[in-house]
Amino acid sequence: MSSQLDILYNELVESEVDQFLEEDAFYQTFATPLKSASVIKQEHRKQMVEYLKMNDLRNRLTKAEQWIREQLPNVISPEEYEKVKNELDNSGKHFEDYAEAPHDEESDKPVLLQQIFGISDSSLVLIYQLAHKFVADKQYENALDVLVFLVTLAPDSPAFWLALGVCMQALETHQDAIVMFDIAKTLNPTDPSPCIYAAESYLKMGDKDKAKEEIATVESILKDAEPGPWKDVLAIVKNALNS
Repeated sequence: MSSQLDILYNELVESEVDQFLEEDAFYQTFATPLKSASVIKQEHRKQMVEYLKMNDLRNRLTKAEQWIREQLPNVISPEEYEKVKNELDNSGKHFEDYAEAPHDEESDKPVLLQQIFGISDSSLVLIYQLAHKFVADKQYENALDVLVFLVTLAPDSPAFWLALGVCMQALETHQDAIVMFDIAKTLNPTDPSPCIYAAESYLKMGDKDKAKEEIATVESILKDAEPGPWKDVLAIVKNALNS
């Protein structure tokens, strides 16, 4: 599967990346006098292309499939693993069927690699459990492989991008982590967690101004929220900023 992904990728990234973006009206919501909706959309597009063309993508996809086949059986039930394995085993045939089938070129509906290779949402959730286990065991490079696999197949999932950013943050590659958090924010602008994580990375990089911007965004999101864990985390980050 990984070699097929690699072959397809160079063809898809530039030509299909726009399908991963939201409708224009979505970006209009975040437009300001200083930054138009079209500029915000192009920034998101650039982030996606930069990530999707990462140099070691093929290696990470190959390793991810290896981890899935070798380690996932230790994380989920035999029945669940058999389902995931069957989908991976049949992904090549599914890709061939998709390539040969007629497609509506006028359709605006995005076609994700997940669909092209026939990997179900439930299987992606099961694979995500393996990434979570790697993170819990502080095996961040292994988790990174699996999360790259997940965002490659399903780039419309903010949870996968956020988790990828958290892994990069743990590996202290903060600039890359911030790109992942930015994508997660764009996909789910009401979730404060990407902004909080981004603020932490900016602080690690010594950029307090950017950290303050992220905190201001979190405060805006949480202004009407009840006291809870995110407000507690926000207080900790603000204390670090002021120290």
